[in-house]
Amino acid sequence: MAVAPETEHVCNPDRRVEFELFQLRAEISGLGTEIEDYFSSTHGRFEQWYAEHERQPAGEDDPPDEPEG
Repeated sequence: MAVAPETEHVCNPDRRVEFELFQLRAEISGLGTEIEDYFSSTHGRFEQWYAEHERQPAGEDDPPDEPEG
């Protein structure tokens, strides 16, 4: 019996992306909750405050409001 020569498999790029997203579906579905939990934490509140501080135009004297909590 003749065996077909091995050929390198090439995936359709669109199908590969769909498959990879399918494998990550549990992580993707929980991302929103993880982000909310982080921004509710002490570190997350500081990051929000600091980002607001960094966005202020140079020379503006009023610091942003302190984070709550």
